[in-house]
Amino acid sequence: MDIVSYLASVAAQLTPSPLFMHGEKSFINLKDDADLTNGCVYVDEPITSNDTFLSTGALEEVYNIAIFFGNKSAFDATPEQNQIIIQAQRLVRQKFVQLMRKDTKNVKKLQEIQSLDTTHLFDTQLTGVYVKFKIILIDRDQNICGQ
Repeated sequence: MDIVSYLASVAAQLTPSPLFMHGEKSFINLKDDADLTNGCVYVDEPITSNDTFLSTGALEEVYNIAIFFGNKSAFDATPEQNQIIIQAQRLVRQKFVQLMRKDTKNVKKLQEIQSLDTTHLFDTQLTGVYVKFKIILIDRDQNICGQ
């Protein structure tokens, strides 16, 4: 499974289900007028990886992921109003990370999780938490070179 599909599958497990999008900021900025009743999960692209070719022929890819968990806020929202949205999105982030940590069938390692509270992102004034982390998925095609 590719990394974007994996992240989409994790986001789909959240309840209520947020809007999932991925792309470069300029693309997401054009698409962020969508219905955000349940918030949003935006995967920032391009996604980079640090790749190691193992002696077994397998490839270990350490993906550097950046995701924004957010919802709309008013342009004139007070810091207190923004904090309510941020705290709600931090809970969504926590559930997202917990789902990945429990997924031992697909996730080999999750590390270096960093969060940044963000207000008034993009044209629609999204507020929430921007999260960066590294993830290694279990390679289902480890023996592909030996076939």
